[in-house]
Amino acid sequence: MPDGPLTMAEKRGSRTTHPAVTAPHTLEFAPSCKQLSLVLLGMLVISFTVTWYKVWWDSLIGVGVMAYGYWALRDTNPANLDPARVRHFHYGVVTSLVCHIIALGEVTYFVIKVYLLDKIIDVEDGPGVPLFVFLYLYLLIEIGVTSFGIERTYNLCQEISRNEYFLQSEARVAMDAGSAPSTPNGADNGSTEQQQEHERGREEYLAGVQRRIESYENCVAAISAATTSLQELSRHLDAMQQATQQLNAFTGGWLAVWKRPDCWSMNGEQENGDERPKRSWNSSTKLTQPRRTAGTNLQRQSERGRGEVQTQIPRPTRRSSQQCHARADASETEQQTLTRELLERAVSTAFGGLLQASTLDATAFPDVQESEQSELSSIRGKENIALQERPEDSPVKPELKVGTIFKESSSLSATYRQRRCEHAEILQQTTSNMKAAREFQRRMKHAAFEHRERKLAVQALQARIQREIQFLSATAADLEKREFLLDEAFESYESVLRLELGLDDSNQQQVETSPQRY
Repeated sequence: MPDGPLTMAEKRGSRTTHPAVTAPHTLEFAPSCKQLSLVLLGMLVISFTVTWYKVWWDSLIGVGVMAYGYWALRDTNPANLDPARVRHFHYGVVTSLVCHIIALGEVTYFVIKVYLLDKIIDVEDGPGVPLFVFLYLYLLIEIGVTSFGIERTYNLCQEISRNEYFLQSEARVAMDAGSAPSTPNGADNGSTEQQQEHERGREEYLAGVQRRIESYENCVAAISAATTSLQELSRHLDAMQQATQQLNAFTGGWLAVWKRPDCWSMNGEQENGDERPKRSWNSSTKLTQPRRTAGTNLQRQSERGRGEVQTQIPRPTRRSSQQCHARADASETEQQTLTRELLERAVSTAFGGLLQASTLDATAFPDVQESEQSELSSIRGKENIALQERPEDSPVKPELKVGTIFKESSSLSATYRQRRCEHAEILQQTTSNMKAAREFQRRMKHAAFEHRERKLAVQALQARIQREIQFLSATAADLEKREFLLDEAFESYESVLRLELGLDDSNQQQVETSPQRY
């Protein structure tokens, strides 16, 4: 016996010189696959009790596949197991699962056909709800067990492939070990070359294993990096969500007030020139463009929402709302223009000649459009000309002018408030009309749907009654035919009996009248 321990390949190679007789590895999943095929075979045989209705072919295919699998795995010894048969059994189990799914779909189709379409047309009589329920449950159980069988057979196929690879390598080593003692002493060069080739193959194999290990390590590193990046992204998303919640909490009250239509009349009185959007200068077109801010974006979204709502309003309501908007805008611009003119008149009257050449347009109205409108006003132009010509010779007292100006401004503000209230009432009325119209349309759709359903039910009932009438009329005609045949049979029997007994017509009349004598 040699001093050093022998490897598994050397031990197996020393036992025999033929690679086909090499002791194979054990198969872990072969016994479980055999038991599973037997269990599925019994289940599929029992399934004929419920699949006889429509999907008997599914049970038949499954029984054939499981019988073949049990025959292929009758001996779980790896030396006697055929890999091709095991792979065929795996493919057959997959086919059986597909058949189970198709059978489930076919059963669903027949349930819809029998129980749902039967309300309108009598398609066919169903076998009963309990049978369908039991069939559904049994098919689902078969699908689950067959899926488990697919997993087991796949693992068995992988084991067989692995054992084939190892058996081939061990057989190659055994052949090399068996042929080594038979070489003569003069063939040392050939043996050294074979050893070098074996060493080279071993090194290549080890290098391939090392490359696989490196690729696995790279994959693990990439997965860990992706995990860390996803964690960072989730943290950033949480921070953004918190910031969004804080922003909503900060602007929630203002947005709620801005979105309420009944608060427009109250907020309209507090509007002034400072809240107007500023315009940015465009050097290419030399035109002023409004800056886009959060307020303007919200206003555009609200205008889009109003436009979408207005498209659903009937035409008369939309026209009335547009007229109301136009009137409100006209009254607002008129109010602002008159108030500005009155303030300019009051200030110019109070300060007199101190404002000779300078007007309030350059300081109080930074907007270009508003300054142009103020310069184009006829009343302020005439008063400015009169003040420039006679700054000190004005006979009217400033106090009286200021009082009259404030009275006019208060009256204008009152009229403006009244118009805003009227505008709010009109908007509220249009909103209520819209709601009423939508509610009317919704109820009409619901009523039309119910009417259609009832009409279909009545038509189905009429069709069924018509079929019953046709069946009864056909039955009555059949009964009449049978009655006629019975009469004919009775008459023929009477004639035959008379011929047998040798009776004539006179004797027949006596026989007929004899019971009357008694």
